Amino acid sequence: MDKLDIHIHNTIPKLFWYNVEHHSDDISNWQKEKGIWKSTTWREYGTFVNHISNALLDAKIEKGDKVSIISLTRFEWVVCDLAIMSIGAVTVPVYPSNTKEQVRYILDHSQSKFVFAEDQEQLEKIWENLDILRKVVVFDKYQSIENKKVMLFDTFRGNGKHYGSNHKDQLNQLIKDGKPENIISLIYTSGTTGRND
Repeated sequence: MDKLDIHIHNTIPKLFWYNVEHHSDDISNWQKEKGIWKSTTWREYGTFVNHISNALLDAKIEKGDKVSIISLTRFEWVVCDLAIMSIGAVTVPVYPSNTKEQVRYILDHSQSKFVFAEDQEQLEKIWENLDILRKVVVFDKYQSIENKKVMLFDTFRGNGKHYGSNHKDQLNQLIKDGKPENIISLIYTSGTTGRND
């Protein structure tokens, strides 16, 4: 087994993919589903992140682009964060307790092109911002709407699986090209979400 070298594996994505490759059958995390704890191996974790990374590439998200996540902490949250970092884009976390006005300010100020939203409640906060966004992907079911910019997470993941099968080297090259000095996240704390005007 190749030895972990922090001079080579010098970014969070490189460390993550090292674990996927070298500890594939080990349990990476646990999550509760319908009251029952379920384990996920590094291989399963990596496959999930691979699909979302490739789905973002399919959606034309590029290095340095801002991608917001507005959701409570859940497995999909960290999967999306790692996928965003893996392609060199920048995660913009948004507190799910933020108001519609605060969400609009953060999306506009960060110049986010893409949003992962948890559910119907969070989607409604974004609805008026759809003109500035390329796509909104919703983790949970939402009311059926006629807007091509909004899609379910499972559908989005399927897009990534298809895209990745036809672009096998693109993601690996982006991970390899990552540098420690690259920005991976813009965090709007409770003291930076309000306007001064």
